[in-house]
Amino acid sequence: MRKLVIILFCVGLAAITNSIFNVFAQEKQSFDDLFDALTPGAQDFSTKLPNGYQLVRVNSVDIQILLLDGSSIQTQQPSIPAKVVEISVVNDFVAAKRQGLKRRSPNNPDDTYMEEDPEVFDYWILDTKTPVAHGPFNEQQFQEKADKLSIGDEINLVDIYEFAP
Repeated sequence: MRKLVIILFCVGLAAITNSIFNVFAQEKQSFDDLFDALTPGAQDFSTKLPNGYQLVRVNSVDIQILLLDGSSIQTQQPSIPAKVVEISVVNDFVAAKRQGLKRRSPNNPDDTYMEEDPEVFDYWILDTKTPVAHGPFNEQQFQEKADKLSIGDEINLVDIYEFAP
């Protein structure tokens, strides 16, 4: 009897695992998304930036710059929305390149999953001292605003994972 229970358990576990992999394969999800789903928090991080702001990675798509007060997000304060892919810190300013997001299935109201839009990028500058967020900009507008703020020559955008602890 005990062997039968163990066999049934293993068969059930294999079926569930196979179902999860099939769902991700059918939905054409990346390995990164599958890994995130099966191991929550494994690649998530938060990095301190000037004046209480933090670069926060919640999952492979939700990467933002937010003002945190202890463990709570200050939603009334300026921020840079997801998906931040590159940043540069210059004194009290955080410059960011953001990849646009789009609904995976725009005609399916039940599927609200957001995925990267490989065609869309914009740029932001966050003054963490004031605080005020400038953007979204195209690349030329971004450079013009950076020059007006006297930080244009100092901005060196790097991949956000360079800021991971």
